[in-house]
Amino acid sequence: MDKSTRTLVTRGRIGTVNRCCHCRTAVRLLLATFVASFATTVGAEMIDFENAGSYGGDNAVATNDYFKQYGLSISAKAGDNASNATNAVLAFEASGNDGTDGFWTGSNGRDEALTGDLGNYFLKAGTGNLAYGNSKYFVMEIKYDNLTEDASGEIWDIDGPEQYRVTAFDSNGDEIASLTSPVGGLDGQPWAWSFDMDQASIGTITIEAVGSGTLRGFAFDNFNATGANRNANSKGHAAPLPAAFPLGLAGLGIVAARRRKKQIS
Repeated sequence: MDKSTRTLVTRGRIGTVNRCCHCRTAVRLLLATFVASFATTVGAEMIDFENAGSYGGDNAVATNDYFKQYGLSISAKAGDNASNATNAVLAFEASGNDGTDGFWTGSNGRDEALTGDLGNYFLKAGTGNLAYGNSKYFVMEIKYDNLTEDASGEIWDIDGPEQYRVTAFDSNGDEIASLTSPVGGLDGQPWAWSFDMDQASIGTITIEAVGSGTLRGFAFDNFNATGANRNANSKGHAAPLPAAFPLGLAGLGIVAARRRKKQIS
């Protein structure tokens, strides 16, 4: 190999190394941007209601002026059954005994966590003490401005005959996944649920009381509107499938993915 050939080879190697360096730098910058963007998005969508003090604080009605900052609208209904249920309000509730409680812990504890992180505030049904206590039916509906792939949250103090079903619907109002809590057994504790889809398909989530008897308080907290919880008690995963191939799911809770029309408006 003569000198000119060696020079060409050397230059070719140098050129290749430089291009690779540029590629690696570009990839690092892209990954850094993605990680930063992902962290910001997830953090921005976590709703733990600790900012409730800026929206009226304890016992104040939680309106959609609050939820719109997260790209959401939330409503609720209560009554004897789904057919005669009327609009219900949701309110911020401060932890601890203050006379207008969202739930009771044990024989005399009020809004107190025995395990988990309830924080200083959570979301409850109504503004009174254990509001809608005579209702046999209660449902909270969460609507998204934009479809999401994942979502997770906590329902607190599911005790006695209480039980809840959390259902995800697509933009057409068809059910795509469902999770059902245990019946009772979680006095002063959270039941964490989580949806982890294969694509952004969730447009609405409902949380419905399906236990026997009347509503014995309702407490909702630590809602990540766009993030799954890998440590949740019950997890739902669903991939979009043709209607002829329904997908069955199983987890620590009762999990099902099926297609039916949403019943509430």
